[in-house]
Amino acid sequence: MAITFRRCYHQHITSSTLVLPSTSRYKEQSAEWEKRLGDQEYQRLLKQYRNDILPPTHRASITVQRVGGRISAAADKFTQNNKSNQQQRPPTSPTSNAYTYTVVRSETPNAFVLPNDHVFVLTGLF
Repeated sequence: MAITFRRCYHQHITSSTLVLPSTSRYKEQSAEWEKRLGDQEYQRLLKQYRNDILPPTHRASITVQRVGGRISAAADKFTQNNKSNQQQRPPTSPTSNAYTYTVVRSETPNAFVLPNDHVFVLTGLF
């Protein structure tokens, strides 16, 4: 029975073809285009969550800013040590404003980053 299953599975895999459209949807976009898109979406989300965004002085916002700054500094250090021949962004420090951190009051546990380094953290994670 196992041999029959394998034979059927192998036949299915080898006979299946992936049909892609003639024009690829996966074209690489410029970095500037991605930044503009991230900034537009950031502004849209600020409007959407305007009543639920915690102030920068809130304890959760301070924690996210501190932890996010430490993570970004460590990531920059790792990148500098391991990819010295590629173009890099300037290093960030835990107190720099290279990333924007927005904490949103929500029951949903989620966090995400938009292009151009806009970080959103929903309080359902806490």
